[in-house]
Amino acid sequence: MVSYLFLLLALFVFMVILDRLRLVTKVKRCIAETGTAVAVMRAADIREEDKERAIRRATLRMGGAFLDILARSAAALSAPAALIWAGIAAGFYSSAEALAAASEPFFLIALTVLAVVMLGFAR
Repeated sequence: MVSYLFLLLALFVFMVILDRLRLVTKVKRCIAETGTAVAVMRAADIREEDKERAIRRATLRMGGAFLDILARSAAALSAPAALIWAGIAAGFYSSAEALAAASEPFFLIALTVLAVVMLGFAR
């Protein structure tokens, strides 16, 4: 039972970190940048040299955004993982119990619904 509580707490920590690091916003900006780059490539009224220059700049921005998103994702995943590991290290539950709880279908569905609700409130 304690493993379920730690998993719920880990989800909460993950969602708070996602919100604080503005990870979803970063991903949305990167997707928008991709759309802008595609629009530039398709534009018939822009010279090829200007298109190439714009695409190079967009590529650099998206590359930087990728590294930023990767670092923020690592931070968002490491805190809940550390929390779950701490529960195992403290002897509250075993790794087998945590894995069994985390892979239970009903619990996965409940966590998914809770995460969606939390994302909705974060907006």
